Amino acid sequence: MPPRPISQKKYGKWGRVLGSGAGGTVRLIKGKNGGNVYAVKEFRAKRTGESEKEYQKKVTAEFCVGSTLKHANIIETVDIVFDHGHYYEVMEFAPFDLFSVVMSGRMCRPEIYCVFRQICDGVEYLHEMGLAHRDLKLDNCVMTEGNVVKLIDFGTATVFHYPGKAHTPATGITYGASLSSSYA
Repeated sequence: MPPRPISQKKYGKWGRVLGSGAGGTVRLIKGKNGGNVYAVKEFRAKRTGESEKEYQKKVTAEFCVGSTLKHANIIETVDIVFDHGHYYEVMEFAPFDLFSVVMSGRMCRPEIYCVFRQICDGVEYLHEMGLAHRDLKLDNCVMTEGNVVKLIDFGTATVFHYPGKAHTPATGITYGASLSSSYA
């Protein structure tokens, strides 16, 4: 299915699909004249029985979480765009999905330790911010050309601690929400 419109003036031309899941579909978008490359998530359509307010809250909450996180091991969220009735989240692009890297079987012990340390650093930062990712898996980790591991997909993240307040236990269990690839 071809992507819906998004401001090509601002971001460039659509590329290949990077992943698809319950939250939406993620595509590559390439800036004009060799400009920046982004991963752009087109959020799923509003579900039957879901109010417009509930849908907007879900979409904007994921964007708000992502856009406030600033850490080397967290994907950078750049923008949210509403175009022709659809929401898009524009993110930094990291070309390798960690699942494929790990499953290649070509990582040596020091590389495995380095990747694990980076995941731990990203999770530690999230927890310091009072956030629980709640869907941490290899499919939700990507890697840059420089071998920096970044956590992605904050669609099920929840706040468990507000500064100066007691911890809030997370509720609900998400089963069967596994995605077919990274970013979604």
